[in-house]
Amino acid sequence: MKLYKSKKINFSEADWLIERYYDGLTTVEEERKLQQFLSQSNLPEKYKAEQAMFGYLKGEKKNGENNYSNLFAKSSNGCNNTNNGIYNSNIGCWSE
Repeated sequence: MKLYKSKKINFSEADWLIERYYDGLTTVEEERKLQQFLSQSNLPEKYKAEQAMFGYLKGEKKNGENNYSNLFAKSSNGCNNTNNGIYNSNIGCWSE
């Protein structure tokens, strides 16, 4: 049995991991480290977007849901964007 010692990452390593994440190059272990880092409450403002994204994904995983199809089901203008019907590019909505 291997024991892994959890090491906190610093800001420069976090920046590097975030860049790798957006490039699709992170390993599962690197994403775990990034998740741990982003779950801290006292991070600088520049990490808020990633913090929100990882927080959402963590919530989905925690709830046992792997279906992200409803993530963008309602747009800010209240349109149904679930791809049911005909897409109206003038208003950016699917009509039924």
